Amino acid sequence: MTRGRSARGRDRRWLSPALTRQRKNLEEKSAVETFTEIGWGQWFRYATGAVEAAGAIALVIPRLAGLAAAGLIGLMGGAVLTQILVLEPAWALLPAAYAAVFAAVAWDRRAESRRVLRSLRGRAGR
Repeated sequence: MTRGRSARGRDRRWLSPALTRQRKNLEEKSAVETFTEIGWGQWFRYATGAVEAAGAIALVIPRLAGLAAAGLIGLMGGAVLTQILVLEPAWALLPAAYAAVFAAVAWDRRAESRRVLRSLRGRAGR
């Protein structure tokens, strides 16, 4: 099996958990209540859902997977802090586990991420 084919299949595995979290974008009562408890309003629920959806989509694009995973690590860090400081501390383990998975993807895709960043720097210098 070639590296590209294997990598594509591996990247798609991470799409499912990320997309299942998109219930925040729906009017699910528990999601509305959770974001009300956080205290930043429902706009924050939609913004969080949009960032998660963009990250999930980018995770299945091999060239963007590492950068998407790095960004999602930051998002999960915020989720961990929110769980500990505002919601239920025991549930902080779930976003921490997601962050660990995203860290593995980011590490695996670090070469592609460097190439993308170099490409962007080259275009910005024109």
